[in-house]
Amino acid sequence: MLVPGGFVAAGLLIGGPAHAQRATGDPPALIWGLDTLRSGFCIHFLVDPAASTRGLFRGVGQRPAGATPALHPALQRTIAASPELAAWVPQRFCVLQFSAIRVGDRELRDVEHGRSQVVATWSTSAGPDAAGSVVLLVNNSRLGNSLKSIGMSADGIRCAFGKVPGSSDDRYEIRYDRTTLVWDGRTTGDSMAAPTMMPGWVARGRGGRLLSVGQQLLPDGARLMVGALRVEGKGELARALTASPIRYVGPIVWGGSGTMTFAAR
Repeated sequence: MLVPGGFVAAGLLIGGPAHAQRATGDPPALIWGLDTLRSGFCIHFLVDPAASTRGLFRGVGQRPAGATPALHPALQRTIAASPELAAWVPQRFCVLQFSAIRVGDRELRDVEHGRSQVVATWSTSAGPDAAGSVVLLVNNSRLGNSLKSIGMSADGIRCAFGKVPGSSDDRYEIRYDRTTLVWDGRTTGDSMAAPTMMPGWVARGRGGRLLSVGQQLLPDGARLMVGALRVEGKGELARALTASPIRYVGPIVWGGSGTMTFAAR
């Protein structure tokens, strides 16, 4: 049975401070407290260079795989086998589900159904100061509304996590902008050290304002994922994944808490 993670009316409990004043006198930063990572994973793929100049990341100074530092090993192997793919652009779609997220004096938690608070990102390879290289997605409208105070916005995402009917395999179902992703499978191998998840990027705000976004999260563990990813729909993400010569999923990570900070540059 899948547990949906759509736009939920989370319970309001007491949390920590919503904002932290920067020493420079800039407007206060917005901080999300990420409480207890239930699970998370990324889908790594490649986008044709011609297609990468259109759509969501149009105008972003994107980098091809051959010029991307710390390229994911799965993409490295694909390019080693097909060197012409070094001109393609690496992208990844990551989904993290938390027990709760704190925003100021509010704790967003689905007390009644236990549904997760989901934070997802769709990112393209680009320089560290390339604005707009990451799209932020959330499944709780209150998270999205909290960004309005700093002139930023987030797209909506709907997720469901559970078991494949009649099987012990896991199922992750993700819906975003006319795209449906369904991964069925299981984890395998021994638990291994989880990567530190500390991405940072530059986001565009209202009126051309630029914002710095930083995430600090150290999961407790990780395991490889074995299964199949099904891509459906006619959205931009579906088209990109369908055209990619590789769609590597994993590893899955879990445990730990952290923060996501949004501040004026």
